[in-house]
Amino acid sequence: MHFISHRGNITRANRSLENSVGYILSALNDYDVEIDVWLKNNCYYLGHDGPSYLIEPEFLKTQINEHKFWCHAKNITVFERLISLGVICFFHQNDDITPTIPHHYLWTFPGKELTASSVCVMPEIAGLTPEKLFAHKIAGVCSDQIQDFRNYFLNCK
Repeated sequence: MHFISHRGNITRANRSLENSVGYILSALNDYDVEIDVWLKNNCYYLGHDGPSYLIEPEFLKTQINEHKFWCHAKNITVFERLISLGVICFFHQNDDITPTIPHHYLWTFPGKELTASSVCVMPEIAGLTPEKLFAHKIAGVCSDQIQDFRNYFLNCK
């Protein structure tokens, strides 16, 4: 089961810190982390609404213990570059699901049908509590409240 922090959030959304380097590295100590990646003037950036934090491309390969980044390409150009870097990545606009590369998990929009290959994104938006979510067999979960989902899963295993 993959437990993925949404933009570095662990217990709740913190819009002022999301995608910032220190924040996501802190989350990476205990969780995989979904980050938003941009390419502007041939430089890589993190940020949700636009390129905010300049990074080196090799940074995207950072791994702490077994935890790694899941890179949400914010445009098709950066998606192509992320594929060539060999990092976990995906690109979507308003799709119900999109496959991740290279592992082919199904990054699943909140409230959409879940399968054994799904990473359920932001279950709290769809009203899925940990109890309701783990009634499904899924590959992972990405949430602003990832600590609650992991704790529930581990305590019920």
